[in-house]
Amino acid sequence: MKTAIKTTGHVQFKPTSVMSGQLKIAAKKWDVSVNQLARNMIALSLNGIPIRNYVFIQLMARANNNLNSFEECASHIGSFLKGRFDDPNFADFNEVTSAIILESDKYMKDRE
Repeated sequence: MKTAIKTTGHVQFKPTSVMSGQLKIAAKKWDVSVNQLARNMIALSLNGIPIRNYVFIQLMARANNNLNSFEECASHIGSFLKGRFDDPNFADFNEVTSAIILESDKYMKDRE
């Protein structure tokens, strides 16, 4: 019988110098802190969202305007993709991107 490992809910990691440089460049591009960008990238990955679609999730999060918005929006899109495609990881990239754009647009219009 496996015993659950209790954690504080916090994750710490130190990026390599290569990754740190990439994070700094991307954080500046998307106007977020390096730590926030790292959290956002994890949210994209956990929800099967291609990084090219970062901007759509970021726009959704800004429309939501709360502390956990990016993670919530990534989760929303991840669930949407799982419902829309048998396996989003093997679906046509353009179809996935089009679906993300349409759903993110709908999401933002619902918040106006």
